[in-house]
Amino acid sequence: MKRRILVVGYREIPVEIHAILIAHNEDFEIVPTAGGLDSLEKVTEENVDLIITGLWMVPVSGLTLSRIVRNSSSLSGIPIIVATIFPLDAKEKETILEEANVLVESFVPEEALIRKIHELLPEQHAA
Repeated sequence: MKRRILVVGYREIPVEIHAILIAHNEDFEIVPTAGGLDSLEKVTEENVDLIITGLWMVPVSGLTLSRIVRNSSSLSGIPIIVATIFPLDAKEKETILEEANVLVESFVPEEALIRKIHELLPEQHAA
């Protein structure tokens, strides 16, 4: 069964991440959204297993989306990867990692991203 990944703010997420996910499409089903309020609807309606979100989106930033997911009793278990192409200072990184599981800045090697996704999405076994 393919794991469903909500990709939020696809214009800001580094193109390498998109290429990696596409290359591994036998493992993952990508649920794209431009961000904003649409991302809030999709995270609740699409039954996703993981969220990869850009950081600097309007009107709902990746950090705001992460906080909403973390504070929802029905969504709080969904792992979140925040990705950005912009440099961040130590305080910004700390703030993001209070809400997200992983922060990806700029380029990430394919093997590292896929390994991290698999760590966040343990295999589902048939009952």
